[in-house]
Amino acid sequence: MSMLAVYWLFFQFGLLCFGGGYVLVPLIIANIVENPNFILDADMFGNLVAIAQMTPGPIGLNTGTFVGYQEGAGAANNIFTGIIGGIVGTAGILTPGYFLVIGASYYLKKWEKSLIVQGILGGIRPASVALILMAVMIFMGMSVFRSELPFEKWMEYLLGFAEAPEWPGFRFSGFAIMAVSTALMLWKKVNVFYLMIISAVVGAFICR
Repeated sequence: MSMLAVYWLFFQFGLLCFGGGYVLVPLIIANIVENPNFILDADMFGNLVAIAQMTPGPIGLNTGTFVGYQEGAGAANNIFTGIIGGIVGTAGILTPGYFLVIGASYYLKKWEKSLIVQGILGGIRPASVALILMAVMIFMGMSVFRSELPFEKWMEYLLGFAEAPEWPGFRFSGFAIMAVSTALMLWKKVNVFYLMIISAVVGAFICR
């Protein structure tokens, strides 16, 4: 895939990144992970998500850098062209936000009482929540269950077009880490950085 195509794809992601990087997860899955033209597959994306939690930067930005590098490096794994690709992917997802923030800074105060602007923001927020919930279900399929959750088959079952699908295999270790991490964040207010370090150490011994 050309660098221009990589830039344009992540430019579109940058335009849709309302509510944080996690709203992009369903879009990344549909447009990159499930697209045979890209190197990134489900396992690689799952690893990328885990690494993104341990390193600075939001998941959308890290994905742009990672995918851009992979596409630039190609099958020959050329580091130089990979770095260029990483820069292109990163620039693509950052460009819309840069100009949107400038525009918002100039016009928001002027139009903050506009019913149309309030309506636009009111429509974007619940849609962002839906995308974040979708991202949660995708991550659960990568970590708590042994395979992705069959969303389409469930919808067909609810509509009466197919039989109930089987649940994918369950990972007790993944569920335990998720449950304990959630409890520690809500109850003890544990710093997320330390929580990720502890989870990584525990996972090295039990998530195999």
